[in-house]
Amino acid sequence: MATRMDLFRPGLSGRPLPKDLALPDIFAPRSYARREIIFGPHAEEDLVFVVASGRVRIFFAHEDKELTLSILRPGDIYSTHTRAWVQAYKNSTILVADTRAFRKHIEEYPELTLTMARVLGDLLKKSYSHILNLAFKNVRRRLEEFLLHEARRSGRPHARGTLVDLDMTGEQLAAMLGTTRQTVSSTLGELINEGLLAKEGRGSYIIPDMNRLRHSG
Repeated sequence: MATRMDLFRPGLSGRPLPKDLALPDIFAPRSYARREIIFGPHAEEDLVFVVASGRVRIFFAHEDKELTLSILRPGDIYSTHTRAWVQAYKNSTILVADTRAFRKHIEEYPELTLTMARVLGDLLKKSYSHILNLAFKNVRRRLEEFLLHEARRSGRPHARGTLVDLDMTGEQLAAMLGTTRQTVSSTLGELINEGLLAKEGRGSYIIPDMNRLRHSG
């Protein structure tokens, strides 16, 4: 039988959470369609939420520019206490709880705190990485490193190398890298023409040689 800890196990990769999990009754479900804004940077509600299914994007936006900080997966916890936008990356369900009620349950559910610390730590790490990448690395290198990161995290062995399923559009990938869709498309074309990458399907690529891609720059 599933336990409460199952909810906070990392690496669920977008699968829905088991329905028989014993969750605090302070959490209530809310569902959102793909690309729907869940919370803005000045949300009035004081909430903590857990991603139950789908994926949720955390990003900054200014005028016509966006910068994706993280993609939350089932089991990840976040709150409305930031200046970031929260958007359904795909059709998603979240479980929301009032922050004050959540604080009262921290001692009873220590896994909540541990998971939130992990998620926020990951966000901080990615924020520093974005700053360094935007300041010192060109788009090609940012794309190469992102592909290598995804290959290490969720890549699958393939007869021709390592299969990476990004599960995102060109526009979403551009937002993740802090550039434009056209630039991402042309850079992917360069990598494919040089034999560093092969397109397998929509949003799916094969890296023939991880080491070669790592040292291509």
